[in-house]
Amino acid sequence: KTDDDMFIQLHRLLALIRGLKLSKEDKELIVGNVSRGWVPVRNPHSKYYITEEQYPESSYPAIVTGPSYLVSKSAVNHLFSAALDHPFLHLEDVFITGIIAEFASIVLFLKSEFLV
Repeated sequence: KTDDDMFIQLHRLLALIRGLKLSKEDKELIVGNVSRGWVPVRNPHSKYYITEEQYPESSYPAIVTGPSYLVSKSAVNHLFSAALDHPFLHLEDVFITGIIAEFASIVLFLKSEFLV
């Protein structure tokens, strides 16, 4: 996944994919800039505003942030299925790579190539 205003260097992406040394258990993963400790913004004037009704916890699970991340094909199927069973949250990174990935037991894998 990449934001529409980003450029992907395909040769570097393919080299990164080839270089991933994964065990069988790691086939369902999201690769990118993994962040921890983010808290919901409760300021109603912010575009990141989340009400307590939308998300009652005091912090988000680990998430993959930034303008791009890589999702394995097998993870996409589980993320899609799990997302259908959860209330939508407009913060796509938090929703897909955090809440849904945690629910579906998808591994988050930090790679320095995705650090901004």
